[in-house]
Order: sequence, then C-alpha cells, then structure tokens
Amino acid sequence: MAVFTALLFSAGAAGAAEAERPDETPSKTTEIIAAPPQVSTAAAQPAPRYTQEIESALKHLSALLSKNPGVDQAELDGVAGEIVKLDDRIKNLLGPDLIRQAEDQEKELLSKARIVRAKEELAETRQALILYYADFEGRYPATPAELIPKYMPTAPELELPCHAKTAAVELTDSTEADIASVVTDTGGWLYFANPKSQNFGMLALNCTHKDGKGVELHKY
Repeated sequence: MAVFTALLFSAGAAGAAEAERPDETPSKTTEIIAAPPQVSTAAAQPAPRYTQEIESALKHLSALLSKNPGVDQAELDGVAGEIVKLDDRIKNLLGPDLIRQAEDQEKELLSKARIVRAKEELAETRQALILYYADFEGRYPATPAELIPKYMPTAPELELPCHAKTAAVELTDSTEADIASVVTDTGGWLYFANPKSQNFGMLALNCTHKDGKGVELHKY
C-alpha cells in the first residue's frame, strides 16, 4: 500500500509557532492513504456467436413472412420443408427451459406495450370528455358513446393484461367515492354515469392488474 506523508510544518517552524501561540496545539502529521484498486468479481460473459448470421436469417424470414404473396409460390413450397427442419433443429438446440424464458420475456414486453397504449388511450379519451364538458356548459355525457364522432372518431379498444381486446364500456350508477370498490375487472372501460356521484364523468380502466411500477391500472 502506497503511503504519502505530508508534513505541514518543519520542526523549527512548528516550535516558533508554538512560542508565538502557546494556547494552540501543535499541528499533527496528516497521512493520505491511497485506496486499493477495485477488482470486479463479475464473471465475464462470452460474446454471442454467429450474431450477424442469425440477424440476417431473422431479417429475411421476416421479409418472407410479410412479402409472402409476392414470391414464387412453387419455390416457396420447396423451401417450406427446409424451414420446418430448421425450426425443429433450433428448438432442440435451445431446449424447453430457454424457450420458456424467451416466451416469458416476450409476454412481459407485450404486456408492457399494451399497458402503455391503454394509458395513452385513457388520456386521449379523458381529454375528449373535457372538451365535451366545456362545450356543454359543465355537463358530462351520459355515456362515452356521445363523444363519437365529434370528439373521437371511434371507440378506443383496450387490450389489458389477462383480458381480451375490447372497446366495451361498463356504465355504473354507483355513488361510491372509492373507485376501487366499483371496479369489476372486465378489462374494458368503466364510466361513472350518475350525475349524483362525485365521480360523475370519470373514465377509468376496468382492470385490477398492476403495471411495472406495481400500480393497479384502475388507479390511473
């Protein structure tokens, strides 16, 4: 370990200072100790092999999928068997555990994307409700269907976690202040249609599932 010692005063200077200021404590030697270098204990991950080849195959398979009608169908029939064999070999290479991990990651990413889109749809529809409220002198519509087509072109569809895609709106006459007590978790929209409710005009996601931050979706 390297040790650097800095002497603040020479012995003579320290004595003179002590004579002039008898009440002061003589300066002490200050040591600056260098910290040892930090060594990472994380195991180095090997670089993925055949990255360019795999990416190229994925690109062309994706193009074949989207441009299917435009290719020679007889030639496609001949290639189809090779694609099936390649698919089987890749599945055997990966094994069930890695395939399951990849599927779980895909589901998670898809769920996050759907939640993001649902929040965007919620914000856009609430904005339409605000415009309606302003145009009708402080009155909300009896149902969000009244927003169409002036304020919105169509009813927005939701595809929330563990729910089918739907644009259905559940109307509630509940006067409960707590939205959570009214949510039925149907995966569509929930609209407070009772003018006597303090939540009248409130639109919510009718879903009790949570986003990546652990927040139940109906709380947005």
